[in-house]
Amino acid sequence: MIEVFKHASALPDEWDKAAGSNAALHRDNLALLERVNPCRQEYVVFREDEVYAILVKYVLKLDIFCYSRIHFYLPVTVVGIPCSVDEPGYCISGSASAEVKGYLSGLKGAKLILNAAENLEFLGFTKGYTLPGCVLDIRWHSFEDYLLGLRSHYRYRYRKALKKAEALSIEALEGEFDQRLYRLYEQVYDRSEYKLEKLPIDFFREAKAAVTMFEKDKEPVAFVQYVIEGRKMTFLFGGLDYRLNKEFDLYQNMLLYLVRTAIENNCTSLDLGQTAEEMKCRLGARLEKKYLYIHHDNGVINWLVKKFSRLFSYKMPQAVFKVCKEVRN
Repeated sequence: MIEVFKHASALPDEWDKAAGSNAALHRDNLALLERVNPCRQEYVVFREDEVYAILVKYVLKLDIFCYSRIHFYLPVTVVGIPCSVDEPGYCISGSASAEVKGYLSGLKGAKLILNAAENLEFLGFTKGYTLPGCVLDIRWHSFEDYLLGLRSHYRYRYRKALKKAEALSIEALEGEFDQRLYRLYEQVYDRSEYKLEKLPIDFFREAKAAVTMFEKDKEPVAFVQYVIEGRKMTFLFGGLDYRLNKEFDLYQNMLLYLVRTAIENNCTSLDLGQTAEEMKCRLGARLEKKYLYIHHDNGVINWLVKKFSRLFSYKMPQAVFKVCKEVRN
């Protein structure tokens, strides 16, 4: 049986259990996004005696060839979280393959599954890469241990960046997320090469996430928003004043602050999200491949998508960085 819900508040209790550790897929987060970022969200539940698959779908007008020089905008039904995070918008058990394939294939128009696992080959959709996730495995007891574990040129680079940050005040946000902070987020969004949805200020005000500000003379110049669940820390969004980025090495210090916070909170992993993967890999992060799958119910368009699949597939970076010193037994 397939059930389609229009509102997160109507979802059955089994939804969060099916979502498991994917907090972005939990009902309270989806309800928040429904309020602040309405985009015709629908929630699909597949069940027999119990729920065995769930997914979120919404509609956006997207440039489906955004990873190439060709631009082609099309209304697309996206299977994903209606927020630019690197979690998938589905949870599917292996036994659900036929039902999910039938349901998604039957939807009209273009369909795009974002941040998918490689094992969704059964869908028969055209497969490509999307932006990889960047994950730092935490194995240090202190931030100083982390720095000492780096190769000398990285350690020199980061100590130099930290020195620049000494002119800044770094404090947890205790009041309301205001327009000054939101304008910093807008700067990052406007410069983003791969845009999806732009979140409104209410998302930052209502999200159950920590925000840390970087201030100069009591004026915010950058911020990071993150969550810690169990022993995993996830970087959600950030903002910065690009005019001051070089002077204070803002983006580098934002990343180093996240590393320090993850270590100090005894986390075992830090999810640094997508984009700027080279800079994050230079911190010691590893890349997690993520895939997208695309399909159109029009046979001719679907053939063209398969024929030119390289145009919508992200080109994975090939550089390998040896950031940490080798550990000898």
